[in-house]
Amino acid sequence: MEGHLQSLRLSSQHCVAAFVGGAPARGRSAKRTQTEHFVLRMYCTKWYIFPVRRVFQTSTFTRWMRKAGLTDDALCDAVSEMVQGLVDADLGGHVVKKRIALPGQGKRGGARTIVATKMADRWFFLYGFGKNERANIDKDELKVFQEVAKELLGFDHRQLATALAAGEIVEICDGNDEA
Repeated sequence: MEGHLQSLRLSSQHCVAAFVGGAPARGRSAKRTQTEHFVLRMYCTKWYIFPVRRVFQTSTFTRWMRKAGLTDDALCDAVSEMVQGLVDADLGGHVVKKRIALPGQGKRGGARTIVATKMADRWFFLYGFGKNERANIDKDELKVFQEVAKELLGFDHRQLATALAAGEIVEICDGNDEA
């Protein structure tokens, strides 16, 4: 349960009711009379629950993206778009395809990325390719990506920390970023 709480920004609503008396009228003494009235004022602070979005990439994806010229910021921006529902293809098994613009090119001629996600708090960039490199992934590759997605998305916080320490995955943006 402790790990689950770390993945949420906690929410709360705290209200304080205060009786506030009116200021004495001009010419009256500061002493209150029985005819003065009090006003009830309510002060509230409200917090909302937001899943903390953590974005990772595999070590293989990291090597490819550096060669392709993609930046971590471009990937975090892509996740922000996917959160809003802007996914190019849902491939099933918690695997989606997302186009990302390469420097000096638009999305149409840019990179295609394969991402493992449940469209919530964790996003794993698994694979990338340029439109000029290949048209798409085949069924066998998709099956492998779905198996990897199932494994990565099932990691608890301890397993994530182990994978990060081993260099198998790299975190590129978390809840403190704008992704």
